[in-house]
Amino acid sequence: MASVPKVPLLQLEAVSAGYGGGTVLQGIDLMVNAGEVVALLGRNGVGKTTALRTMMGALHASSGRILFDGVDVSALSPDRINRLGVSIVPEGRRLFPNLTLLENLRLATRPGGAALDEIFELFPKLSRLTHSRAENLSGGERQMVAIARALMAPSRLILLDEPFEGLAPAVVQEVREAVAKLTTRASLVIVEHHAEAVLAMADRAYVLVNGKVAFCGSAASLAGDHALQERLLGIVNVEAAGRPVLERVS
Repeated sequence: MASVPKVPLLQLEAVSAGYGGGTVLQGIDLMVNAGEVVALLGRNGVGKTTALRTMMGALHASSGRILFDGVDVSALSPDRINRLGVSIVPEGRRLFPNLTLLENLRLATRPGGAALDEIFELFPKLSRLTHSRAENLSGGERQMVAIARALMAPSRLILLDEPFEGLAPAVVQEVREAVAKLTTRASLVIVEHHAEAVLAMADRAYVLVNGKVAFCGSAASLAGDHALQERLLGIVNVEAAGRPVLERVS
């Protein structure tokens, strides 16, 4: 008997989106399987955050469609998509600064999400800071709270927008370890413009150039191809013609 093909957890099909009549994403295809970590890479301004906002429903696609577990969610609001199991860790953390760590987590609590003891088992450091106000936490601690907050709702897919941005080099490894712990609980899409920060923990990678997918393939292949990284992510101007060539590496 032939096996039934697995449905991707998340699938973007020819998705275009933008702001105020302008187009940022230009017909992108992207897929995330259950249990997978996908890196979404590209220089600043190429559409990475726009892609996350579109996945989350904060921005609706002007064409194409978005499927979550086989269900078309293209027209759904962010709260409905969140209730289906998609959470986001936004750039800049966006905690309530005057509330304690514990209060920030409790505000995000949903039935079926992680319990506080599970959170503190994953992130032991946070258990010692429960009564500290968010404004008094370090950058790395705030990022861990933002990551933990995503788990307070029952999440099958977590979108992380520049989780290592603005952190001291010594703190990046600590936060990277916190992110790695999420892989036991949910699929991840990690947006970054520094490839080296995320490729080692990813299964597959996509690179955006001028709002189009210029590379999709294994993260290990991209990590090992420094010439390709230089062409797509470095100082070489591959966008000048505005027509990036899709590179697929198995």
